[in-house]
Amino acid sequence: MSFPIQTLVINPAGEEKHTVGPLDAQVRLVNTDGTAFSAGSGAYELPKAGKDTLGGIKQFAPEQTIGNVDGNIVKAAAAAPTKDEFDKLVTAFNTLAKQFDDTITGLAASGVIKLPDKK
Repeated sequence: MSFPIQTLVINPAGEEKHTVGPLDAQVRLVNTDGTAFSAGSGAYELPKAGKDTLGGIKQFAPEQTIGNVDGNIVKAAAAAPTKDEFDKLVTAFNTLAKQFDDTITGLAASGVIKLPDKK
């Protein structure tokens, strides 16, 4: 013999946990207005992390591989760089600076960090 289906009204409650036992009845859940209870829409969007909001971490894919600047350029151009060595050093610096900016922009866009307001 099983229990008949009961109608329960959902009200906010504490964080009490319940262990299902052999005498628990099968129930039908309804809202206070009598409509069928729905546990949610099923579609969930992870909120952005903010200063006072805990959110999700999104992956950031930079345009280039981070850290692919050739460190040997600096060693070769250390003493008295030629124009070509200097140009390579400037290019390497600009590449590294862009990678850094892309990383910081990606961290800010994903909500991991908050950049100060521009003045």
